[in-house]
Amino acid sequence: MTEPATAPRPLPPALAVGWGFGATAGLVLSAQILASMRGAVPDLVSLGLVEGIVLFVTSALVLRLHQGERELAPALGLRATHPGLVPLALALGVVLHAPAEWLYERIERLWPTPADDLAAKAALLAADGPVRQVALVLVVACGIPVVEEIFYRGALFGAVRRGAGALSASLATGAAFVLGHFDLRTWAPLALVAAALSLVRASGGSLLPCVALHVGFNATTVGALLLGLSAPASPASLGAGATLAGTALTVALGWGIVAIGRRSAVAAAARAADD
Repeated sequence: MTEPATAPRPLPPALAVGWGFGATAGLVLSAQILASMRGAVPDLVSLGLVEGIVLFVTSALVLRLHQGERELAPALGLRATHPGLVPLALALGVVLHAPAEWLYERIERLWPTPADDLAAKAALLAADGPVRQVALVLVVACGIPVVEEIFYRGALFGAVRRGAGALSASLATGAAFVLGHFDLRTWAPLALVAAALSLVRASGGSLLPCVALHVGFNATTVGALLLGLSAPASPASLGAGATLAGTALTVALGWGIVAIGRRSAVAAAARAADD
């Protein structure tokens, strides 16, 4: 006689944040092991590959414990939504830099990053030669957004959403995402990014627009770096006009995404599939 499948365990919001800490601890430990094997601090491409492995493994554990026998794609939110949400989310990821950079600049003025930390950041993001530039684009602008969204807005969001609702899932995964970054100076800008990602996920009911937003945000960062518009130790400073325009576009695109999500039958069906 076949034994009944074990029911998935509920994932409270606080435990979702704990999973985020666990993934971060795994990443730190893996990076330290890699550094000891290489005898030097790993570069960003290597760290990106390590993060991908750690987040894939952690996502698999979350799905196994908290999503049970549910199929992989529905559990991660990999489903169709309104087609207009993907390009809108991609554009939102680009213009979101305006308010995010403004917040970061204010924090840097009050709490400047030490010179040693700036030098380490510059070394991490250095892109000398075409091969390294291509690798940096592939890892930072494409790979990292995909694996982070699979973990945060995929495995974690879906598991919390089934038991606690969209708001709790948004707050928990947003907190886990922000706390998973080590530099406290980036927490306020990252909270803005996390809020945008949660808005897109909750409105469209799908992971796909979230990946598009994250790719747009990271690609803009890497593009500005490679084009010489910014440097690792000194991000591009937008003028007041560009900041206001970018912030206005951010609000407009966010409003548009919410409006489409409310009116679209496809998006409504996608949200219902999270239950």
